Amino acid sequence: MDVDKKTQEMLLQTLYRMKEEQYKFEQRREARLWKTFKTPINLRNLLSYLTMDELSEIRQNLELPGLSALRKNELINALKTGILNSAYRVFNLFDDLRYQFVKKIVNNDGLTVRIDLDKDQVNYFRSRGIIFTGCLNGKRALAIPFELISE
Repeated sequence: MDVDKKTQEMLLQTLYRMKEEQYKFEQRREARLWKTFKTPINLRNLLSYLTMDELSEIRQNLELPGLSALRKNELINALKTGILNSAYRVFNLFDDLRYQFVKKIVNNDGLTVRIDLDKDQVNYFRSRGIIFTGCLNGKRALAIPFELISE
């Protein structure tokens, strides 16, 4: 298939713009994932960082019915209760590797700047309201809200 020079250039420019947009999207996502933690590091503060889509993902993963029409503040309040009520069930689903990772963070007062997980693993915990991403003293960190530690 022959593509004339003008069409080829147009396709290359479109591809370049798509790559730029993907890069910008990833930068925005990274900035959102690694915001500076507010103190105290509790469920309310950590959930408030999340978008409605991320909050809905937690709701779906924890199988919490009847919350889809709530506004963000109402959903955060409902998720706080839902996460605490579901914590035991969620922890029992962990394999040994996940359990040991969470235990390490809990033993470190719910914080770690040593992140031994890839993006999918971090998202697994975030999407269940167990571990949250952020920055602490300028370093990327993972946090477990103190309410879950006391559970």
